[in-house]
Amino acid sequence: MNRSVSADTQRTRTRLKVAARKQVPVREAETKTSKKETSNVAKKETEKQPRKEPAKRQVAAKPMDVSLTIGIVGVDIQGETFDKVADFINQNARMGIITLETGDDHLLLHIQGMISIKASSTRSLKADLRSVIGWDENAPPGASICVKALRDRRIHTVIGIIGYCLKDEHEEHFRIHTKNISEQQKEDGRRRHVIYGASEYKNVLRRSSLRNRGNRRW
Repeated sequence: MNRSVSADTQRTRTRLKVAARKQVPVREAETKTSKKETSNVAKKETEKQPRKEPAKRQVAAKPMDVSLTIGIVGVDIQGETFDKVADFINQNARMGIITLETGDDHLLLHIQGMISIKASSTRSLKADLRSVIGWDENAPPGASICVKALRDRRIHTVIGIIGYCLKDEHEEHFRIHTKNISEQQKEDGRRRHVIYGASEYKNVLRRSSLRNRGNRRW
């Protein structure tokens, strides 16, 4: 009797083991399917999320001295534009001068100036001026802003450009705005302008990578 029970028990255990072995592949397949579905759901959620744009590298502002020429081909610059640039100098520049003068060829009014300011580059300063004037979206045809880092030689120095800006000071159309420019600097600028003349500055503009045909038609 004991032998019969023992044999039955053994057969039962064997059947259970066989059944268990058959269940293992099914469970493994279910587990793999579950993992794959989870992975697909996570992938879809990731695709739905907006991609983050890479952060733009910030360039530190640095002190710079630049010459400035603003004009419109075939048209006189208006006093409103002059006032906007003057306000920009008051708010942002350490030192500066702008004047309203005419060109030698077509006698059109344009802004000439010099600014000592902190900026990341001449390009960024030019963009700031375009925005201040209102030319970032609605620039008139032929509008031009030339910003050139001073070379510190001959006429293309702080004192030299101050003198260059004063060349029309006895004309009726002349306007001037300054910040932290002394009378002595003006006098020194007049002397330097007499020595080197306007042609030297125009040659610098022509050789500049920012050359613009409009700069030679005022």
